[in-house]
This record gives sequence, C-alpha cells and structure tokens, in this order.
Amino acid sequence: MHNLLPNQFTINRINGKEAYKNASDIYSLTSGNNLLLIYKGEINEHITSSVLNMAEKNMERIGEESMTRKRVFNVMVECLQNIAKHADEAITHTGKKYNSLFLIGQDEDGYYIVSGNAVYGSKVEEMERRLNLINSLNKEELKAYYLKIMANCSIDAKGGASLGFIEMARKSGNQLQYSFEAIDNVAQFFVLQTNIFKRKIA
Repeated sequence: MHNLLPNQFTINRINGKEAYKNASDIYSLTSGNNLLLIYKGEINEHITSSVLNMAEKNMERIGEESMTRKRVFNVMVECLQNIAKHADEAITHTGKKYNSLFLIGQDEDGYYIVSGNAVYGSKVEEMERRLNLINSLNKEELKAYYLKIMANCSIDAKGGASLGFIEMARKSGNQLQYSFEAIDNVAQFFVLQTNIFKRKIA
C-alpha cells in the first residue's frame, strides 16, 4: 500500500510554498501513484457531490466489485464532509491562500484516500490526541467510543470532527495516518491518509 505521508505532501517552511507548485509536479504525482482522482480547491457540499460522483464512476469503469466500492465511497464521504466542516482558511502574509486537497489512488492492495487542509495551530494538539486515541482502539472499542460521543446531546466542533475520524477508521478497518506541516506561525497543513484494503473486514 502506498504511503504518501509525510514526504509527498510537505510545506516548504522557508517560503511557504506547497511542494507541488506546477503542472509537471502534479503530472509526476498522478503518473507514479495510479491516482483515480485528484482535486485541489475549496471543498463544499456541491464540490463533495461532484467529487464523489467522479470517483464512483472511475471505480465502476475499472470494474471494481460493489462491496469494495461501497467501503471506499463511505470513507470518501466522511473525509470530504470532515474537510468541508472543519477546515480553516489559511492565508499567508503574502496573501497566498492554502486550498484543500483530496485524492484517491489504487494499488495492488486496494485504495488509499488522502486529504489535506489548513488548520490553526491551536487545534493541532487536540487533533493529535484524538487521532492517537482512535488509532489505539479496536473495532469494538471504536464502536463504543462513537456511541459515547453520539450520546452527548451537545456535540461541538471537536466532537463532530472526532465522529468523522472514527467512521473513517471503522469503515476502512485500518488506522489513520496523518501529519502536520507548518505553513506559518499560525496555521499548519494537516494531511490524512486512509487505506482501504480489498478484503472484507472481519
């Protein structure tokens, strides 16, 4: 399974420019990693629907079996909704805006979904704590943790983000890989990778 973290998606700490800054870089990435779809820009409800439709059509085109398509689709939904609801708008002192990133790729083991979005540094410690907790739980513990958060009648932004992470871990059957890279002294670029193997989750 491809691991695109952290080297493939890094932020240049000196000049604040993304590693993939021109067409040749993007073409090299797409050619070398068998990507089915890559999107960079604002992610909202309309874009989410379009991206999901394109990804599903690409999986149908290559003849992917329905159970795997469903698992991949479910993880994509959670991933895109999480970005749409919880991504921060990061603008550097030069006026450069950091757009969100989403891609889905395929290899011999299955599929990998990678998202990237800006978050304010104050959120990083709490996000890492929640992600590490989710990665430490087994299938039954993840379900119990999900139900515990759902039982809270006043789910805040942090709780909502946790639900998305929990569902990605549950529906993929794998731990969530992630990294943070500094954009400036205020914001960081958060990259999350979810792997979906071509097997039925036990």
